[in-house]
Amino acid sequence: MDYRTRIRNVRQDRDFNQAQIGDVIQKSQQGYSHIENGRAELKIDDLVLLCKFYDLSADYLIGLHDFPVSYRNVIDAHRPVDPPGGPTKGKQ
Repeated sequence: MDYRTRIRNVRQDRDFNQAQIGDVIQKSQQGYSHIENGRAELKIDDLVLLCKFYDLSADYLIGLHDFPVSYRNVIDAHRPVDPPGGPTKGKQ
């Protein structure tokens, strides 16, 4: 699925209008509309903001996966895990 269709569907499924999502990524309603309609590209920084706002992975929002994955789960899966007994010496 094209990322423009995906971000439009997610926005509509969650009952947000374009002005509200424009506020999230610090764009006007018209600026956000241009992204959804192909007149402007979605910047990486804006993609990250949308991932955090919707709690969805970037892979899902850009159409690489057809199943929604939580943004927080992706982040947590990539955090280093302390070894048993706590962090190693010299690390804080």
